[in-house]
Amino acid sequence: MIIGIVAFQGACREHETLLLKRGWSVRRILKGEDLEGTKGLIFPGGESTVMKRFFEEEGFQKAFRRWRDKGHPFWGICAGAVLLSQKVDGRINPCGVIDVSLERNAYGRHRESDSRKIAFNDGTTVEGIFIRAPRITETGASVHIEARSEGDPVVLRDGKAWLTTWHPELRDGAGLYEKVFLQSHGDS
Repeated sequence: MIIGIVAFQGACREHETLLLKRGWSVRRILKGEDLEGTKGLIFPGGESTVMKRFFEEEGFQKAFRRWRDKGHPFWGICAGAVLLSQKVDGRINPCGVIDVSLERNAYGRHRESDSRKIAFNDGTTVEGIFIRAPRITETGASVHIEARSEGDPVVLRDGKAWLTTWHPELRDGAGLYEKVFLQSHGDS
């Protein structure tokens, strides 16, 4: 299985290491045609304002829409969640595809970054690292909250689309890669 990592800017290497450890192939995605043949996609953490310039490019948007229509799972992590959310800081995100509103850098600037306990609905708990993380402020009816931290939703799912506001690639152990890319493939 080939998993793409959108490599406009951001944390690609950590995801590559964890995907390869699972025996999956990895492709860095820089333009829309790079999506061909991938079975899953990660929008990693990074600097969302930089990533947005590439994400909004018409050629990438058209290719991403066609790829998404094939039913492949995709996952926005931290800045990737910002890119994929329909509303950011009270404004409509024209490229947003998940019915979520969020607030950027809601847990503080870089120096306030820390780890927090994440509690999944199945009882699993992990320590998650929040780096200039967004906070989910509202979810649409089709969005399922999979995990919370201190009451805040921090892992969301809408069909085959996933969002996390923290960095699971920095502390593997929540089984999210398997949930997103293996279990999502079995969903109808």
